[in-house]
Amino acid sequence: FINIIRAEYERRANELPENDEHDIAYHRWTFLDVPFLHDMCLLYLVATSSRIERALMTFAARLKGSEDDSQDMDVTVFEERLRALEKKTANQRLQVFKAQLKIEAHPRYQSTEILRFLANSYKHDAHLRPSKQLLKSLSLDPNLNYASLQESDALKDGLTDFLGLSKQSAFPDILEKFVEDADQFLIDIEASPN
Repeated sequence: FINIIRAEYERRANELPENDEHDIAYHRWTFLDVPFLHDMCLLYLVATSSRIERALMTFAARLKGSEDDSQDMDVTVFEERLRALEKKTANQRLQVFKAQLKIEAHPRYQSTEILRFLANSYKHDAHLRPSKQLLKSLSLDPNLNYASLQESDALKDGLTDFLGLSKQSAFPDILEKFVEDADQFLIDIEASPN
């Protein structure tokens, strides 16, 4: 998916004519193409954030809770634990993950946390503005007005700074780095003795 987005980004950028007397192509690129491509990246990041939460729920449900759990877990016990986690609010689940899985101790935790803030901003703000939580986590001034997630250069710069990417990085580069961090985070959590 990332390669498809990157190729489409490059294809559309290469269609920009060198001489665009009325800046029509430039305006199409700036106000239609770039926001659309950034939106595609953001949708994939929302899906990645959801994938992380589902995996953490599975890991937490599989944990043995007491010394009585010395035998292999029965499927019905696992399903009951999973249903109990599903009934909790997102914040309650996060507290379970922090307590049981020790997610904050993992090197990529902050990356997944920023990804969660980004996904929540996308899902819950009608105007697709970055949340104050997201802005603070990226050391951006939460009292300023920002463009939408897919159009904000300040947000893009904050994300590239956090991820250690160059300022010239495009949204597909940000997407790729978040996905790499998420994959490694889940590998680390699954391998951890809890």
